Amino acid sequence: MRQQKKTLKKTRKFMVDGVEVRVTTSKIVTDNDKNNEEMRFLRRQELRELRLLQKEEQRTQQQLSNKLQQQREHIFRRFEQEMTSKKRQYDQEIENLERQQKQTIERLEQDHTTRLRDEAKRIKSDQEKELSKFQSMLKNRKKEVKNEVDKLPREQRKEQMKRI
Repeated sequence: MRQQKKTLKKTRKFMVDGVEVRVTTSKIVTDNDKNNEEMRFLRRQELRELRLLQKEEQRTQQQLSNKLQQQREHIFRRFEQEMTSKKRQYDQEIENLERQQKQTIERLEQDHTTRLRDEAKRIKSDQEKELSKFQSMLKNRKKEVKNEVDKLPREQRKEQMKRI
């Protein structure tokens, strides 16, 4: 059988130095060329579909990246909040411990001051008792000496009184 041939003509117009130029090209299209054309069309269609799939994949990848970034930021914020909360809690505990320590020190200082005051009172009381005893003893001694001097003759009394 004889192949049928078709002629494909293309005319192009363009301007060169202000003159319109026409170029006509003609091509004989055979069945083999038609197969090539169909194959080219199918390849182009596959490429188009591949590009669409790549775009979809990029879009999905971008969405996943955005979601991951949001999750990271959320986790970071939650971590910062927990850190702030723990810091606040520990600061409060430290303040409570400092307050308790200060109260304990003040109480101990007051107890110590009270003991010192009581001890000072006791010592003063003991000293006053000792002084009272000593003065009483001196009085008694003075009376005894005076009684002894009174027993002496008159002239000796004067001399003894001067010494006392």
